[in-house]
Amino acid sequence: MPPRPVERTAEQIALAAQQRRERDRANCRRHYWKDHERTLQRKRAARELNKSHILDLGRAAYARRKVTAVESYQRRLERQRTLRQERKDRCYAAYGGYICRCCGVTEPIFLSLDHIADDGASHRREIGTGAHELYRWLIKHNFPLGFQVLCHNCNWAKACGGCPHQVRLDDEVERMVV
Repeated sequence: MPPRPVERTAEQIALAAQQRRERDRANCRRHYWKDHERTLQRKRAARELNKSHILDLGRAAYARRKVTAVESYQRRLERQRTLRQERKDRCYAAYGGYICRCCGVTEPIFLSLDHIADDGASHRREIGTGAHELYRWLIKHNFPLGFQVLCHNCNWAKACGGCPHQVRLDDEVERMVV
């Protein structure tokens, strides 16, 4: 007659499983360290045999990454240029286009956005210096009143006491009235 199986509690089953896991881990560690030095020697020998091939692969990968990085940088610069130009175009369009409000100059490189109330310095302290910070601020605040497009000459003359174009216009108006 075969022996009857012994009934075990859940705790006994869990304890036996834990002991089995610990025994397996110990065996794995023992085998790992037993073969570890031999495995390292094989890897070193393989590396030594393929040293030039490995170096060539590394150089090729470096060259690919370098080209990719340069191309990525150039694409990012182009996107930034395009985005900045679009912002600038939107701002100038909102304030009458690329034309000086005083003298009528239409060359975009000569034009700038002017604070009508001459509070540009304090405004730049708040939002940061640079035209693109101003463009970003204008777009964010939905192109508020208080700005105009002037050429750099008219803008500078306005800050120094009055634009010659406006002085001439005022003189002509006085002559016409008299």
